[in-house]
Amino acid sequence: MTIGILAAVQARHRTGRGQYVETSLLEAATALQVYEASHYFTFGTNPPRTGQSHRGSSPYQVFPSADGFVTIGAGQQRFYEALCRLADIPELIGDVRFSSMVERVLHNDVLIDLLSTQIRKRSTAWWITELEKLGVPCGPVFNHQQVFEDPQVLSPPDG
Repeated sequence: MTIGILAAVQARHRTGRGQYVETSLLEAATALQVYEASHYFTFGTNPPRTGQSHRGSSPYQVFPSADGFVTIGAGQQRFYEALCRLADIPELIGDVRFSSMVERVLHNDVLIDLLSTQIRKRSTAWWITELEKLGVPCGPVFNHQQVFEDPQVLSPPDG
């Protein structure tokens, strides 16, 4: 849609006439089914439900914290190791069940249980602050009150 709008703006600059731009929401939603479609076309069955977990990366999901929830994307080895150290469970780094991305995905339930126990001990703000220092992708999960009271949401747009 963005490309279509930009093309229409450029055409207007050249011709002085606007254009009608449309997109297919069905095609956009279908295109977002990358992992699910791969499973379906590979195995001929509906993919299993995974909840908050990612089909091809682990740990990469929402975790409960002491006061809410935090999303952590620590699928890359260096992020995973940094998270384990920060969570004070460095022994997971050498655990053969979690030695590679493939192994972590295969043993995701066990890994998430172990990490969740530690992540629940501290606040979302603490995790965000510390994970950001380490460069680990993360973000808070806001409830509606937090969204509508957030300074960025309340701030008037520039311009």
